Amino acid sequence: MRKNNFPRITEAKQKGLGGQTYFQNLIINEWGWLYHKIEQENDFGIDAFIEIVNDGNVTGKKIGVQIKHGDSYFINERNNRILYNGEQKHINYYQNSNVPIIIVIMNNNFTRIFWRKFDINKILPTETGWSFEILCEQITKKDIKKIAGPIIDFTDEMNKIHGIHQLLNSTDFHLLVIPKEDIENFNYSKIINHIDFLTKNSKILEQKHQSFDICIYGYDQEPKELYEIPEVMMWFRKSIELAIPWFYFLSTGEKDVGLFLLLCSTLEKIKYTKVNNGYVLSIPGEDIGNFLIMNYPILNKFMENNGLNIELNKKICKNIVNKIENQFYSKKDSTAPNKR
Repeated sequence: MRKNNFPRITEAKQKGLGGQTYFQNLIINEWGWLYHKIEQENDFGIDAFIEIVNDGNVTGKKIGVQIKHGDSYFINERNNRILYNGEQKHINYYQNSNVPIIIVIMNNNFTRIFWRKFDINKILPTETGWSFEILCEQITKKDIKKIAGPIIDFTDEMNKIHGIHQLLNSTDFHLLVIPKEDIENFNYSKIINHIDFLTKNSKILEQKHQSFDICIYGYDQEPKELYEIPEVMMWFRKSIELAIPWFYFLSTGEKDVGLFLLLCSTLEKIKYTKVNNGYVLSIPGEDIGNFLIMNYPILNKFMENNGLNIELNKKICKNIVNKIENQFYSKKDSTAPNKR
């Protein structure tokens, strides 16, 4: 039989196929995990992905594997370490991978299977690429699990999200409680997290416009009203600088503490007279205009970013203006109830 009458397979390719087959058998049949082989035409430095299975549960945790098979890879063995030489082109490929990469070397008869996780901080440059040392330690399931990272059951998280959705759907009004500690530390995580949650679903976000009010607690022993406390006013003022879209979320109905405090935070000086049922505030029209100018662009940007329609924008703006005209401002003065 003449050699040139048949396709040929090189010794290197034969070894590569043998190494892949052996390692695949180890992962699937001995470890009980999944082995996602990468076809040769798509092999640019990773031969396969192995996926961890726990008690029959496919976890989604994967690591990439580069397999090298042959006694030639053990030539540079010294002090229980093997010097592995890699190609320059693989550095960026490995570094940009969104899963950990391990390099596995096996001798001809598979009696020695060693490995190491690729780490750019452990490599040394060479004339043709890079090198790093692989410890002469057998590969184990425990080691791979550690590299892949913790496996988390997100069922509790999903139940929590479901509970929040149920709560949001159960009422048309929501009270966001801000403790004194958050005021003093200029912490806005509660409102920001709430907004982030609502923006995940455009339908819910649209339903919840102007449905929130603010409750600030921790100042019960303070003789001053909230709008007289500098740190409270500064907290609201800085929230505008952070572009929190208050106009979209704050209620313009009877429960309007948040909108009132937001307005007060923009005033240079608040002139008020105490009366039986509250206070009479004098708010110049120019200050009202500045308040709207500060917050309208934030509202517009937020609605644009979340694909909310212009008609809803007009409705929200109209509600804000009507609230200010009817309760917070008149040509002579503005009457505000006790807001504690």
